[in-house]
Amino acid sequence: MRIEVQIDGMGDFLGIRAPFDGALEALRLEGIEGPLSFAEMARARIAAGEASELCTTGAFVREAVVHTETGPTYYVRNSPLLDIERIRSVIHFHNMLEAVQGTERDHSGFGEIYFGDILEKSLFDSIAAYAVEDAGKVPWERRVLTVPQTKSFRIPVERFDKEELTLWLFDGPLKARAYGEFLAKSGIRESPVWLVEWLVPDPARKPFIRQLFFGALKFGSSINGGRRLGFDDGLMGGVWVAKGQ
Repeated sequence: MRIEVQIDGMGDFLGIRAPFDGALEALRLEGIEGPLSFAEMARARIAAGEASELCTTGAFVREAVVHTETGPTYYVRNSPLLDIERIRSVIHFHNMLEAVQGTERDHSGFGEIYFGDILEKSLFDSIAAYAVEDAGKVPWERRVLTVPQTKSFRIPVERFDKEELTLWLFDGPLKARAYGEFLAKSGIRESPVWLVEWLVPDPARKPFIRQLFFGALKFGSSINGGRRLGFDDGLMGGVWVAKGQ
């Protein structure tokens, strides 16, 4: 399903209600490479207002999160999962695994997308290398941001222009402060940063990746790196794009 929203001063925005791979395919048919970035989505939300569908529903954005068992956590500017052929390979892998094991996918979506298993290990090595190369740059200029946390935490909205993660996500202090003020006016005092937390640690667990999800305002406008790629999430599994870009 398609949803179109017109925002004064910014033009038309298109929302795709579809499973993640279906949303990417729909974008390809529109001649659009991928969804809005986290910063672009935040700017569109401010312009559209808290009652708009951009604010009342969450969606996947352009960035991704790479989890490692003992840390660090990597935030990646351009997710490798936005490659339609790669994501089809991921889906095919899990479909075959379910057929062999005789299991059914639960409501949480696909299993983990491991490097050195479903995705090539060299891709993870490149991500880790970019993080080291960019470490001396200001956060918003980095291709990959490293954060020490491996467990979920919260960021107060008044600190959006001070924390490295929100500076990276919102593309600098001015945009970070603007979105923090927007949330404060909407009655939101802090945003949760969701990460994957295993009940049973496993030192042998390989690094894995999840697409970053920008939560709806009713969920604190969460920065959700713990959401799996579901198979039928409605708009919650969809994306937003600027038409004509």
